[in-house]
Amino acid sequence: LAGPARCVLRYLEAVRLAPGDVAFDGSWTVDAGKLAPAHIVVRSLLKDVAEFHAVRLRTAAGGKVVRLAVAPGTVATKAAPEIDRQAYRLQVADGAIDITGNSDQGLFYGVQTLVQLLKRDESGRLLLPKGTIDDWPKLQLRFLHWDTKHHQDRMETLKRYLDWSARFKVN
Repeated sequence: LAGPARCVLRYLEAVRLAPGDVAFDGSWTVDAGKLAPAHIVVRSLLKDVAEFHAVRLRTAAGGKVVRLAVAPGTVATKAAPEIDRQAYRLQVADGAIDITGNSDQGLFYGVQTLVQLLKRDESGRLLLPKGTIDDWPKLQLRFLHWDTKHHQDRMETLKRYLDWSARFKVN
């Protein structure tokens, strides 16, 4: 593993890599489980993978699947309850990617990690490293300052700023 993917993995709590990579393309489907199709996590996954990697995922069942779930207690952080709610597990294997959050918030952060880990090889294929990641933040609150005195931008600019902040797990 080299380059940007190594940088992303450096800041995660627990990473257990397996040999090999998984090719990621439009043949993958999204199984949102009990989440509504309009849930922010589902929308974010579909939109970000399409926007950043030019891959259109399907929501129909079958084939290789990205499964999304919320299951409190999946990742034991031994931290404060607010940090515990932000934890998630990302498991990547042949034909299946499972993202399970201790809460909706953790699931959202797991999706962001998936999108960040997708990298193209020399032939242009999108690849993900096989393995399991358990992650949670070190700090309960992570924030950025928006100087409204000097940034009197349009509302659309502020919304884009908030979207990008969320992608970097700023809460």
